[in-house]
Amino acid sequence: MGDLLANSAYLVRKSGSPLTQISSDATGQIRFGDSIAATNQVVYSIEPSSGNDPQLFAGAVRSNQFVLTWTGGQLQHTTNLTFPNWQNVPTSNGQFSIRINLLQPKEFFRTITP
Repeated sequence: MGDLLANSAYLVRKSGSPLTQISSDATGQIRFGDSIAATNQVVYSIEPSSGNDPQLFAGAVRSNQFVLTWTGGQLQHTTNLTFPNWQNVPTSNGQFSIRINLLQPKEFFRTITP
């Protein structure tokens, strides 16, 4: 993608959720990759970033559990992206990692800055 400010930080979102933070090059272009598991339409957006926005990270899968880690902000989840009803995930102060049971129904996660 191009026509961005040169050497600037951007947040790439996938269907409204943070995907990655990236810096544009000297010509105002960025490149990012993503693997898609379905053939449904996926919407990506790019917005200026301070570089301090919370990010979600994939984790290890062990015994039907997935470890989700984030860098800050409030973690939220929903079971539907068409009509999302984002709810805060209960966490203790300073907690930035949770285990997700992979045998439970599908959930989507995002972080927000309170």
